[in-house]
Amino acid sequence: MSEDTTQLASMLSTSPASASQHATVLREAGVVNTHRYHGSARHTLSFGGTNLLARPYREQPV
Repeated sequence: MSEDTTQLASMLSTSPASASQHATVLREAGVVNTHRYHGSARHTLSFGGTNLLARPYREQPV
């Protein structure tokens, strides 16, 4: 699934600027991939992000 920054902001009840900043942090951490498409940024969960979310809670890094 791919969402643009405005959609993420709406889903999270925050501003597009805040959603963009959070997406940047997640991208730098390797959790999401961001691709430009027709003037907007589309965000998808990366392979590393999928693996991180698939781990049981007790195995999450501290």
